[in-house]
Amino acid sequence: MDLTDSKRWFLHPERLASFQGGVIAIGAFDGCHLGHQQLLSKADAALSFIPAPKTFFDVGEKSLTLPDEKQILYPHFIFMRFDEQLAGLSPEAFVSIIHEALHPKRLLVGWDFHFGKKQWGGNADELSRLASAMGIEVNIIPPFKQGPHIIKSRLIREWIQKGHIEKANEYLGYDYFLSSRVIHGKALGRTIGFPTVNLDIHFQKITPKPGVYAGHVEIEGVKFPTAISVIQREKLDIEGHILDFNRDVYGKVVRLSFKYHIREQQDFESFDALKIQIAKDVEAVRRVL
Repeated sequence: MDLTDSKRWFLHPERLASFQGGVIAIGAFDGCHLGHQQLLSKADAALSFIPAPKTFFDVGEKSLTLPDEKQILYPHFIFMRFDEQLAGLSPEAFVSIIHEALHPKRLLVGWDFHFGKKQWGGNADELSRLASAMGIEVNIIPPFKQGPHIIKSRLIREWIQKGHIEKANEYLGYDYFLSSRVIHGKALGRTIGFPTVNLDIHFQKITPKPGVYAGHVEIEGVKFPTAISVIQREKLDIEGHILDFNRDVYGKVVRLSFKYHIREQQDFESFDALKIQIAKDVEAVRRVL
């Protein structure tokens, strides 16, 4: 088999021709945060991987952005199939595949970029050396700081899982969101006067700490203020009460974004106590939005 055969390595290889000869950013781009945006703003396309390398090696790992969400944030993604063969490539072989498939005039990578089989030590400097030998320029983008921190996906993941959504959003450069299909839930909210949309959450998607948040549901391009509940029961559920909204959206794919943390998850002794608290939550969401 030809090692550089694009049909072997790339999803939708027919898209490659439109980006050949351009500037290509390479990375995992989990979150497409402000640091990543430094690369993406200078690129014609971004090369990433399905599945993400960290989730390939550990299915319990979770991501900030799934592939379809990355394309919402930046439409010009090209994806390579990540598997044992790709993981086992030498740095030289990996660069050869990129060269043959895309003929880039320039590659953009972050300062902490790594590639190829770990024991062979492929990093940004090695990429620059190998690509230069093929006539490809490489720009290594330095760390991007916000306040005291270098912006990194790992830090943003930690903040989201601790419920620090405002801090995470500051480093992402947008409100953290998930894109999901609306499914049928237990209809508990409807019985107490606060109907909700229930979302089908991918098992590898990072979700905020259980509690109540203010945010938006975007349906067919229109944003609606929403009180969001992240609830840990037998499993994790995410429900959104869209303010002043009564349309049927079952089966639609929506974008649910988290803007502010309102309170922690609580237990209630009765439906009446729950109803009173939800009414307070809705008013709190109205105030902050």
